[in-house]
Amino acid sequence: MLVLMRIDFKFQESLSPDERKLVIEQVRKLGAEKVEAMFPEEKDAELASLYKVEGIPKEQLSDVAMTINEFAGVEYAEVTPEMRMIH
Repeated sequence: MLVLMRIDFKFQESLSPDERKLVIEQVRKLGAEKVEAMFPEEKDAELASLYKVEGIPKEQLSDVAMTINEFAGVEYAEVTPEMRMIH
């Protein structure tokens, strides 16, 4: 069984779309292959502020999550299991 990991993070709901784009650009510069909203069509502000980061090498996940936690406008970032694949 292979467990893939990703980083989940939450923006402060008051952060503007432009401010969110700046944070997303910074996360991509850390090596992320994908940074996307968990609920892209969601109208609820809290759910719409949840994002996931994929493609960070396993050995860098904790450091990248700590860095994301330090960005202005981010409430939290944490490493979480993405999915389980059975081989």
